[in-house]
Amino acid sequence: MPSGQPKAYLPPNAYVSGARETGIDDLTREGGALVNDLRGTVQKIDTTVNRLNQDTLSSANMENLKSSMEHLNQATGSLAESSKKLDGVIEQADSTMASAKEAADNLQNTITDARRVVRSATQGKGLVAALLNDQQLANDLHALITNLRAHGILFYRDSAAKTEAKAPEQTKPTRQTKGR
Repeated sequence: MPSGQPKAYLPPNAYVSGARETGIDDLTREGGALVNDLRGTVQKIDTTVNRLNQDTLSSANMENLKSSMEHLNQATGSLAESSKKLDGVIEQADSTMASAKEAADNLQNTITDARRVVRSATQGKGLVAALLNDQQLANDLHALITNLRAHGILFYRDSAAKTEAKAPEQTKPTRQTKGR
């Protein structure tokens, strides 16, 4: 029946097409098809479970899985012990880094002090400044030390000056004359 209030009546001998109500026969037919589909699905599930039991869950694979779990447990234990040892190493490394930083700071201070000393020595008026700035004085001091080492204090003589004087003469080539 159409919904709402009827507006007109059917005329006599009118042909009306309709649909019949679903009955028990229809439900039985659909239920049979459903049961067939369900049986196919159950067979597929049964086959899959059998393969799973035979292949994946076989006794050899279960032993392998058990062995893998034992190895994993051992590895986890070893990792925990190594982690404890690593904590000690990290603490020592921190201590070493602190010492190295302190040493680097001290070295920086020492370098700064050395720069000040060298600057004051080269710019000052003392013996060190004179030795660093006056090459002739440095050469004379070198000659004095060489003579003292060679002859001693009691028999001192200035042989370094003679050696220096001879050095230019030796560099002159001697002439050779024919027939002499």
